Amino acid sequence: MPPGESRLWTMKRKIMGNVLPLVLSSPPLVMAVKSFATEGPSTATLLWTAAFPVSAWVMACLTALVGNGRIKREMGRRLHMERPFDLTEKYFVGFARPTYRSALDPHEDVGFLILHEDRIEFWGAERRVSLTKDEVAGVRFRPNTHTLVGLGRWISIEAVVDEKPVRLLIEPREKRTLLGNLLFSKRLLEKLREWKGEEPQAEAQGSNESSSEA
Repeated sequence: MPPGESRLWTMKRKIMGNVLPLVLSSPPLVMAVKSFATEGPSTATLLWTAAFPVSAWVMACLTALVGNGRIKREMGRRLHMERPFDLTEKYFVGFARPTYRSALDPHEDVGFLILHEDRIEFWGAERRVSLTKDEVAGVRFRPNTHTLVGLGRWISIEAVVDEKPVRLLIEPREKRTLLGNLLFSKRLLEKLREWKGEEPQAEAQGSNESSSEA
């Protein structure tokens, strides 16, 4: 992180992405509790209980990326200060090393995935990673915690550096919602394969194979 710049991807932002959907989706749960207290396991209680996970899914889809646009604009400003008027193809993404684990958010950092002619770069708020095109062996989907609720997945950039397997995990944050970014992830995967020079191919959900961190 540049000296004098405030942290962007803070604990508060990670918590908000989890707390806000829960708060907004809580009315059906409250009604279920009230219904059970007055009527017991009635039809109304069951309906309110069933409505809660549906409400939680919708709210997570719509509000889990609260503040994302503001972060993207600030990261764009910082990148412009370092590289004025850089027109290199880039996408705003979440990033994580394979060893990163968090109950709050799968994204360890946020920033831009930049597609140079001869290399690919993650330019983040706190981390910077670069891989040459020759080091990149392939690109595929892999699951993350968003996958558990059908609202996301990693794009895994698989590489070999100094004869060691390396994995750069990114997830699009270009759109306003998790569902929008899930749909966009297919397009970004195709872009990365085009950058690498791979032939188009069908993509299945990735397995949880182990590898060294990027």
